Amino acid sequence: MKEKIKEKYQKTKAFVIKHKKKIAIGTGIVSAIIGAIAVVAHSKSNSSNSLNYTKSFFKNATDDQLKFERERVRQEWASAGLNNISDAEESRLFNLLHYFDKVISDRAWAGQEKGYPVHSEHGWHLPSDD
Repeated sequence: MKEKIKEKYQKTKAFVIKHKKKIAIGTGIVSAIIGAIAVVAHSKSNSSNSLNYTKSFFKNATDDQLKFERERVRQEWASAGLNNISDAEESRLFNLLHYFDKVISDRAWAGQEKGYPVHSEHGWHLPSDD
């Protein structure tokens, strides 16, 4: 039994010595492929495609959650040039940023009059009190 194991070990050792260049190249190629897959998977998980929000999210999220997610969208939009984001995706992020602003503003003004500027006899935004 020990002799068979020793014989297999010797054959394997001889094979590795004979083909060490091919084994090294193959190992390098496999490592490069695994590394490339990891980079692509990481970039996809951190891309703006993960910034998809549903109507139920906006309805059920707290104000703090909305502000936090809005900041994530703003950062992604601001770094669009650095991250090689397409123009369409950049536009989607810009529109999403404005939608966050609208939702946050609507919540802040809920139940209140909007308070739009009115023109008085003294001009815009100036009180009529003398």
